[in-house]
Amino acid sequence: MSLSGHGSTAGSSPVAAARLLNTLVTQGSFVAALMYYLGAIWSMAYYGYFHVDAFALGLGFAEFVIHSLGLITTPVVVTGALAVLLFGSRGTLTRRAALLPPRAAAQVTRAANALARLHGWLVIAGIVMVLAWRDVQPYGWLAPVAIAAGILLGRRRTPTSPGTAAPGRAVPLLAAGLFLLWAATLHAHDLGVADARHTAGALVHRTAVVVFSVDRLSLTGPPAVTVQDLGDDVRFRYRYTGLRLLIERDGHYYVLPLGWRAAESSTYVLRENDRMRVELMPGTWRP
Repeated sequence: MSLSGHGSTAGSSPVAAARLLNTLVTQGSFVAALMYYLGAIWSMAYYGYFHVDAFALGLGFAEFVIHSLGLITTPVVVTGALAVLLFGSRGTLTRRAALLPPRAAAQVTRAANALARLHGWLVIAGIVMVLAWRDVQPYGWLAPVAIAAGILLGRRRTPTSPGTAAPGRAVPLLAAGLFLLWAATLHAHDLGVADARHTAGALVHRTAVVVFSVDRLSLTGPPAVTVQDLGDDVRFRYRYTGLRLLIERDGHYYVLPLGWRAAESSTYVLRENDRMRVELMPGTWRP
């Protein structure tokens, strides 16, 4: 009997390890795909502000994932932690509250119950914000967050029995997840535009680009772009300054003139060759 039991335990260990590995791979793949998606949304909004297609830059999977890390801010982390704590099931909340001091645990439970009673109003408020979409900008992301919060709180308020069908439990979670994905998409887009505006407002601090050319170039930017004729005895006769680097990809320099404006200025794409030389220099020192 003991040998049989020992063999059963030994045989179940690899199965448990395989299941754990499969779970980790599945969840890791989902997280990586989500980070790629949000990083792509941010990149499209950021570079699109400068009239550049993010996918035309040839950015890779790792670069999109790195861009998504900028979305993990302190408010996002705090909100996520509160959501996990308050929007869990009754049993889950009880177990988490047990880790707190008795008085704090009671307060958390009362707060969660009070919020759960308002779940219908949260959904209604989210729908109203969707109908008044233009009027709630730039806080439109609150609409899907309110709807998702109402769905999750309603699921917590509704008791589930062991015999409840799995699809019946999964549908509210799926719906809430889609609304949260919508909110994350809006947040990534808005943050990309905000970062682009910050870049445009502080161009003077970015890497300076000096262009030397054999022939005159059609750089008809703001007055900050200046050209200097170095004379006939110099091969690269024309020297252009007043440019700042946005990004360099595969030998293509995407540059912006100082004083760049989204509504009226151009983004120049330069490629170094035997008739043009590009030099990169420090921008204005930031005090």
